[in-house]
Amino acid sequence: MINWDDPLAPITHADSDDNLLMDEANEIQEDKKQVDESAELLSIEPINPDHKRVVNGQTDINQLAPFKYPWAWDYFLNANKNHWTPLDINMTQDIADYNQKLTIEEKHVYDNVLAYLTTSDILAMRNIGLAVMEKMTAPELQIYQARQVYEEALHCYIDGTQVLSENGFIDFKDIKKRTKIAQYNEDGSIEFVNHLGITADDYTGDMISFKSAVYNSCVTPNHRCVSINERDNNKLEIIVAEKLSPSNRKFPVAGCVQDTKKQKFSDIDKLKIAYQADGTICNDGNKLKDGTIMYRWHFKKQRKIDRLLNILQDLKLKNKISDNEYIYAWVPANYNLGKDFSFVDLTNISYNYARNFINELTLWDGSQSSQMLRYSSTNESCINITSAVATLANYRTGEHKTKTKTDTDYWTLNFVDKNYTSGRSIKKTYQKYRGKVYSVGVPSTMIITKYQGKICISGNTWTYQHCIESLGLDQAEVYNRYRVVPQINKKIQITNRRLASILRADIDLKDRKELENFVMAYIFFAGIFEGVWFYNGFSPIFALQRRGIMKGTAEQFQYIMRDEVMHCSFGIKVVRQIIKEENIKLDQKLLDEMFAESLEAESAYANYLLPEPMIGYSAQNHIDQFKYICNRRARQLEIKEPYDDAINALPWLDEQANLRKEKNFFETRVTEYQTGGALKWE
Repeated sequence: MINWDDPLAPITHADSDDNLLMDEANEIQEDKKQVDESAELLSIEPINPDHKRVVNGQTDINQLAPFKYPWAWDYFLNANKNHWTPLDINMTQDIADYNQKLTIEEKHVYDNVLAYLTTSDILAMRNIGLAVMEKMTAPELQIYQARQVYEEALHCYIDGTQVLSENGFIDFKDIKKRTKIAQYNEDGSIEFVNHLGITADDYTGDMISFKSAVYNSCVTPNHRCVSINERDNNKLEIIVAEKLSPSNRKFPVAGCVQDTKKQKFSDIDKLKIAYQADGTICNDGNKLKDGTIMYRWHFKKQRKIDRLLNILQDLKLKNKISDNEYIYAWVPANYNLGKDFSFVDLTNISYNYARNFINELTLWDGSQSSQMLRYSSTNESCINITSAVATLANYRTGEHKTKTKTDTDYWTLNFVDKNYTSGRSIKKTYQKYRGKVYSVGVPSTMIITKYQGKICISGNTWTYQHCIESLGLDQAEVYNRYRVVPQINKKIQITNRRLASILRADIDLKDRKELENFVMAYIFFAGIFEGVWFYNGFSPIFALQRRGIMKGTAEQFQYIMRDEVMHCSFGIKVVRQIIKEENIKLDQKLLDEMFAESLEAESAYANYLLPEPMIGYSAQNHIDQFKYICNRRARQLEIKEPYDDAINALPWLDEQANLRKEKNFFETRVTEYQTGGALKWE
């Protein structure tokens, strides 16, 4: 046979004429097969839209048009017209309102509304992105739901991205509950903190890559990217990836570890680095009678000999030089010399330690020049810790991986005394992606990541996080509240149960019971979760807005509400279409139980939120409005209205959803409502 690694190599004896003729005949048959398949494809008739179905369809999912559901395409177009980001909203006045105008009771309402919505937003994204979208068999339905995932989505990193932790750079998949994550602060400092939660979700769509020789980040389009505006006094700015243009910007890639009561670099640390680089242990590491262990070094360069002897002298350690230039030293066992950098506690080193560590290291296993320090090693763990230390020392670090002559991985790290890279060399590109995306929350919302050996500072937040961050709330406490407040947890548990029932890998919608359960779950998410719990959930903040306070938060909620109304409306249309196409008869008993359970949970939540009424809003208002909106969703679903005693307790709430919210973001204005003096206790 022909050697395709070397096409010019002679044909071996085994390649007889008969074999060559057989190969040629096989190729002819393969060509004929491909021609037949191509002809078969060309003979396929265009898709008949009447053959499309919402679920269990057999038409080509890759052919968008002709539409059977043109209304779904209209939803997609309208959603794109309504694009916005939280960073467009000025929160300055909200900060003053929260600290100076809100009562303790009103702060309780505000904080708990955010606590519930932060978790619910993630569940909404998981429902559409993981449980619903993949089951749609008409592409015009999927395309709007992909946009919906974008609106709900977290701001995530591509699989393979690492994050700086107390253990060095680790894969997002390796983050544990108690792993400390390095957060980057606005002043350029770095500190290790308890993370606020980890997300790992399936994603299909565009990813945006920002790449240069020393920078690499690949994120979802709505990801918050950290950059420095050279045209505005080097101001630190956060811009979503989709809108970010790298030119005329600098991108931070390192920082200074905070120095408060941190470990200083010592002579023992110098000895540990020298041993890791060039030392060996003697006598199998057995301790001598005096409690020491004998180590040995061998150097050809005089500077290394002198350096080691100075370290041993400073530590007052017994040593000797043999005739063949071996240096022996007797070191206390508790020094714990080893062949890695496990002695480095990243959470407890000072900036001085980090700088001295890099300087010492490059004297042994690298080089130094006025422009750059360099370190090389075949030990991946040492490379990992060293790049982490360099990042804490404000060094821009470049990582390069090659192979030695024995096919061993070999890394080189270059350290430049700059904490940024120029955006002029960064190329922004889009790429299609299907796979896992990851994120981890920290209080400052900025973390240090590494992708394909390149380090960058990046952000991760979403709309409610923007409110929490702007007001300086205790983020760990707010994000954890859904676990510890029973009234919030109850709603989350109900939602999780519905979601889990349709997230199973073995679900088969051709099975009648499975399909009916899927429809019930979809009714819950479209009709109650987004259609009522979300819709009604914004109203306490809108009540504050009507009094002229917390207007920035309320403006963001107006935009979210507009999105949620579209999500709800779309979901209800899809449910009705499935019921019609699949001839499903809903179980009224199950519907009654769903509404009853939802009301019970919402009532408990409302009474926890508002044990006493605030001006213009009360727990009873909230509960009455829940019933009223539930009846509306039932009418839209063409099912029986669940509540005979429902009243429209908050007629102004619909104004929020129906307002046209297009505006000039350079002249931010929030629609004004009647002032607090005109309101009454209800």
